[in-house]
Amino acid sequence: MAKTFEKRHSYLVERALMPELEELFCEHAGQAAVSAGTVARVYLDSGDRSLARSIAGGAGTKHCIWIEGTSAAHLEDGAALVHAQWGGLFPSMLRCSISSRDALLLARGEAFVHNRLGRSVRSLVRQVGSLRPAFFASLETEAWCSQEQDLSISILRSMRCRTHALNLASAAGAEVLPEGTLLIEPCHAVSLPGWMAGYLEDAGAEPCTMGADSLALQQYLSQTLPCPELLGAPVGA
Repeated sequence: MAKTFEKRHSYLVERALMPELEELFCEHAGQAAVSAGTVARVYLDSGDRSLARSIAGGAGTKHCIWIEGTSAAHLEDGAALVHAQWGGLFPSMLRCSISSRDALLLARGEAFVHNRLGRSVRSLVRQVGSLRPAFFASLETEAWCSQEQDLSISILRSMRCRTHALNLASAAGAEVLPEGTLLIEPCHAVSLPGWMAGYLEDAGAEPCTMGADSLALQQYLSQTLPCPELLGAPVGA
């Protein structure tokens, strides 16, 4: 039986293995369409870290909200505000294109957007108080998509985090991935095929229960709470 991995599982892989893995991908799945980019996120929280505590806690609804854009964005540039909610009856992820400035006004309760996200953020602000920047993460990713099969994988090449200069204007920060490694995970709901999982296992790649989103969330919790109980729940799962 071919080995597969759960959607939420990933591998820490030595960078030196990538040329051989790319050849293997082409051999089994055909030529890959490659796309790459860097996404910057500024996670928001209340003054007493209510959202981080909701994520690290036990039962109950958990909220995570962040501003996302390119690492070169400024206050007036286009960005997105994302509100992920899970653990309750109706898990959801709401996203809206908005400037960073307007996103901050919305998060502080000083503005309102007439859509589902606007209502959701307003309700959250009423519960926990004004939200403000708490943590920055920059994710440099690459995607390989087969042009012949329903297969795509995501490669996290770098994740840099910081707790100062909380804006999208710079990707600077402390590297999270171990030196000389990157993180590979299946995209969407597709599991890694047996030939890829077998190759990675034989090459000594380290299985990991977290994908890129969960890793960023873990870093956020570890920097904002004294002794967080890290759940490793993927944002928006």
